[in-house]
Formats: sequence, structure tokens, C-alpha cells
Amino acid sequence: MSRFKISCPARIIFRDDEMRMMAALDGGFQLEQLLYCTLEAGHTSLHHTIAQGVAGTETTPPWSLHARWGDNPHGPERELVRLDDCPVTSLPGSVQSESCWLQKDHEGRHAYEFGPLAERRRRESALRG
Repeated sequence: MSRFKISCPARIIFRDDEMRMMAALDGGFQLEQLLYCTLEAGHTSLHHTIAQGVAGTETTPPWSLHARWGDNPHGPERELVRLDDCPVTSLPGSVQSESCWLQKDHEGRHAYEFGPLAERRRRESALRG
């Protein structure tokens, strides 16, 4: 979920009914009414962001509610939908492993490959020489 512009400048503003629906879920995120697309700039697919993380139970695993929309954020392609998360991780097996939290089969780079965290890691790596 991104309330800061990471790469794609498209944004979605959730309607009050959508906010109420997400608030009714046993979610793990603080709800934000305005979120930016979390995909890499220049993507050709629908815009996308995670809208809410939903807690698991004894019988069901946690899951993510995703928002998708076209170039018109109020158009017919706009939807809130349960999607599988991308299974790819950086540094698999490492204690510093980071999951890609975008939707499965997303277009472009993985979430851990761009944005503020990736920039910080590049700077730290350059300082270490």
C-alpha cells in the first residue's frame, strides 16, 4: 500500500462506501483515502495498489484487498478485488529477505526493486564502497 508516490503518478481516492467496506474487514493497515499506483512508471496494465491487508484465522491465511483502475479512476475498470500476492522475494532465505507485495504476475519490477527503500539501499551500498 502506498500513500506516497513511489513511481507511477496515478492515484485513487476511495469513496465513503469503499472506506466503510474496508473498515469492516479485520484489516492490518491504517486506511488511507488517497493511494498512489504502486506499479513502475510507464506500465501498460491497469493501475494498482493494495487497499487493505486482511488478517487470517485458524482456517484461512491472511490476504490482500487490491484496488485496480484505468486511466479514469472513476471508470468501469475500477474495482476492489482479492488477488494473490507476488511470491517473489529478494535475498531468499536471508534474514533480510523482503517480499514483493504487488499482485501476482504484475507488470514491471518487483516492489523491493524501486522506491524509497531501494534508493536507501543503493546509497548505503555506495557508502560502503
